Amino acid sequence: MEFVYEALAHPRRRYVCYSLLSSSRWTLTELATKLVAWERDIPEGDVTESSRDDMYLSLYHAHIPKLAELASVLV
Repeated sequence: MEFVYEALAHPRRRYVCYSLLSSSRWTLTELATKLVAWERDIPEGDVTESSRDDMYLSLYHAHIPKLAELASVLV
């Protein structure tokens, strides 16, 4: 269970998990845009390309792999 708590410790990973509960399907780029807007409390239209790209890289290289690792442990 400790790994579960570690995987969900970061708010970005919790947001990704929360987004999976939605019936909507988003690309990683769309999810990155939504997450930047949520973290900064700004409209999605105000998210800069640079901020979105930074979030995309963070999700792609750190947060999504951590959640995928958790999923493989739970199965």
